[in-house]
Amino acid sequence: TPGDDVQLGIVAWGFSCADPYLPGVYTRISAEKDWIRQVVCENSADPPAQYECSTSLTPAPTPTPPDYAMTLVVQLDLFPADTAWIIESMPGSDRPLRYVKMAASYDPYELVSNTYYLYKNEKYRLTLDDAYNDGICCDQGTGSYKLYRGTEANIDNLILSHRGDYRSGRDHCFIAGEDQLQCELSNTQAFEVVLIVVIQFDGFPNDIGWRLESMSSTSPREENVGFVSDIKNVPMGTYSNTLANNVVIEKVTVPVIGNNVNFKFTIVDNMGDGLCCRYGTGFYRLYEREVTPDNLLHAGSGLFGNQADYIFSLQSPAPA
Repeated sequence: TPGDDVQLGIVAWGFSCADPYLPGVYTRISAEKDWIRQVVCENSADPPAQYECSTSLTPAPTPTPPDYAMTLVVQLDLFPADTAWIIESMPGSDRPLRYVKMAASYDPYELVSNTYYLYKNEKYRLTLDDAYNDGICCDQGTGSYKLYRGTEANIDNLILSHRGDYRSGRDHCFIAGEDQLQCELSNTQAFEVVLIVVIQFDGFPNDIGWRLESMSSTSPREENVGFVSDIKNVPMGTYSNTLANNVVIEKVTVPVIGNNVNFKFTIVDNMGDGLCCRYGTGFYRLYEREVTPDNLLHAGSGLFGNQADYIFSLQSPAPA
């Protein structure tokens, strides 16, 4: 009887592009028991007794935002696209932070200043990287970098000043709030990877755009989430409708700096119907270095509505 029925899961069957004989989504309800209970207790005027909504649900603690400001000033050389830097927590931190900045959006020889918020008395690492392995000094300019306490780049707040002759890279370790550096390491590995974007259009390529960007920060301060660098941005309207139902292949050289760096690929559709299925059966693919099955990073369906995102990392090429 209906009163004895128990819901165990949710099955979603595909439409048009999916296999008509196999479920596209199969979800076990019990896996989301805690979330379901929380939502029901918060929103129901008469929740089921077995949910025990009178028992207080302990909310997750709100993370304390970092509030110790440090300012990094970088004098770039002729080729800012080769340059990047990272400020990140040392391994083992209970409150990990990571800021990544790629300099491709800056002008040659530009003087760049960014303020980052850290947790005082915790250890961090500053990494400077150069994809071309010539630093920011000296054949292509007289670059340098300086690290200051606080938000003002003045001599009284200076704790680190260095020329840009670090070739592929250099690391500095420090404790936020202390003037003494903890370590300095040179020749951090930096490399480039060719990412290949393959798009099978539907009938309206003009609706499609995409963006590739480096992931920036794990900071709980909302204003710091903006430290994201566009590697390539192809706005909607770039592709002509003369490419309807055709394939385009785009190659993007991606500078990879440091370890555990993530990237995000975003594809968007102006009309909100993706690449499938009313006007064609489009799709998109991401490959690393070359278009082969072994190098496939992601196979994206055309059923993404307004937008689809894919987050990934790239590995250093194997030594020859």
